[in-house]
Amino acid sequence: MKINIRKESQGISKDEDTIQFKVIESIKDNGYNLIFDDDESGEISDIIAIKVENETINIDLFHCKYSKEYLPGARIGDLYEVCGQAQKSTNWKTNSERLLRHILRRENLREKRNPGTSRFKVGGKNTINH
Repeated sequence: MKINIRKESQGISKDEDTIQFKVIESIKDNGYNLIFDDDESGEISDIIAIKVENETINIDLFHCKYSKEYLPGARIGDLYEVCGQAQKSTNWKTNSERLLRHILRRENLREKRNPGTSRFKVGGKNTINH
């Protein structure tokens, strides 16, 4: 499937031609216990991925950026925007319990608004509760 670089979010319908869908697909085989679509207002990042190794919880935050142009290019404004997003989300990595509460709250809100849909791509609520 060809990715539309002007289309960032996969949305509730999980559009396969989006940047976010492609990123999620590309990280699914990296051993994450949890991959969560946090995209929307109030997000920590577009994608939250968590891997538990021994006694360590590794949290990876992915920010996606669509292109304002039809062709790929090195646009400094896009770089500044995604770097700003990354900077704002780093404080979430220092408190894993707070981050997990955020994930559960966002999932519950999604379920209320759109029954039968989930933000989880790998794992689920049970993953967090264990």
